[in-house]
Amino acid sequence: MARRIGSRCHCGHKPVKLSALVPRPRFLPHFHAWETLREIRVAVTGQRGVLGSLLTQRLRENGIHVDVFPGDVSDIADITQWIRLSRAEVMFHLAAIVPLAKVEADPIAAMRVNATALVAIQEAVAKFVPQSWFFLGSTSHVYSAVTHVHNGYRRLSEASATEPLSLYGATKLAGERIMVPLARHFGTQLCVGRIFSYFHEQQSSSFLIPGLISRINSAHDESVIEVRDADCVRDFLHADMVIDAILFLCARRAVMTVNIGSGQATSVGAIANRLRALSSKNISLRYLPAATPNGLVADTKALRCIISAGLDK
Repeated sequence: MARRIGSRCHCGHKPVKLSALVPRPRFLPHFHAWETLREIRVAVTGQRGVLGSLLTQRLRENGIHVDVFPGDVSDIADITQWIRLSRAEVMFHLAAIVPLAKVEADPIAAMRVNATALVAIQEAVAKFVPQSWFFLGSTSHVYSAVTHVHNGYRRLSEASATEPLSLYGATKLAGERIMVPLARHFGTQLCVGRIFSYFHEQQSSSFLIPGLISRINSAHDESVIEVRDADCVRDFLHADMVIDAILFLCARRAVMTVNIGSGQATSVGAIANRLRALSSKNISLRYLPAATPNGLVADTKALRCIISAGLDK
């Protein structure tokens, strides 16, 4: 019998865990240093999103009190009041409009949430919690995607060119360009995490891997599934691993811009093939190449150094 992939299964048999899709990087262990967050005030925005909800759940499961922002971060009065009352010593800012279709449908709202809201947020941080450590969730989409070269794809370092291909990437880069100089001016502790391609069972089918899963789960035996942009390459991590990386950055109170990824290149076609194998369905895949194949793969040297420095202590 074919197996269903992911957690949204109502058919009575156990779904396949998505964490099996890509191996955990050897440099990224599970986070256990909860003593670094005990007895301090922690605040999170974006609690309704995948990363925000996972982070909040993990913190609470380990006895950390978390103050979550319930509203719209582009509401200046609300976000300012919340920061003032939170008195946060650690703040994780994960609120964002992410789906590309949603950004394209309302780019002004996306720019407000992903970028211009950060003016008021940084002002409030500097005024009310100037000693707090602030994590800004950004994305690999701020980079200029690497096109095919003779010997494969080069990894993108934090110093690589930033020239977003998507409007979403442009909004997130605009947010960085607001937050970084303001944090430098006010002397606040800012860590920008450029998160590469992550996936999770909670994501909607508008994202790449959940979309492939939905199509495979609903496919009949001997059917053919087309995989678009199959030769494009990405750096995939399960969202739980992304949370581990963010927590390690917090434990070390890193103040820098850092890539959060595996450092491993995997094509969209290879991911589709792994999902087909996990499902054990008798289906075929038809790989459709991209008009311009490209890659977004992280140079993880900075992240590896931060994690290893913490583990050595």
